[in-house]
Amino acid sequence: MDVLRSEVAAPPAHQALQFALGYALLRDGRAMEAEPFSARAVELDQADWSAAFGLGTALFQQRRIAEALVWWKIARGLDPHNFTVRKQIWSVDSNVALTLT
Repeated sequence: MDVLRSEVAAPPAHQALQFALGYALLRDGRAMEAEPFSARAVELDQADWSAAFGLGTALFQQRRIAEALVWWKIARGLDPHNFTVRKQIWSVDSNVALTLT
């Protein structure tokens, strides 16, 4: 992960490196650290559904559910047929609905 961090810090900013470091941190259970890299990946490529999904996942793992849903819905808009994105939105929406009843 140190190698990724040094590459990310070097200009120019590369979306794929930002995404990769955010994803690696998420996989390591470090969602709060992953969030800024995921956000930067979205900023660098607003058409990348996986970057939006990764940012949503970082937020979800921090229990910021409403914000996560916003980013997952953006990801769904970028790739409407993506089953993983649709399933995640459905799962969270269903659990929220059950909690409210």
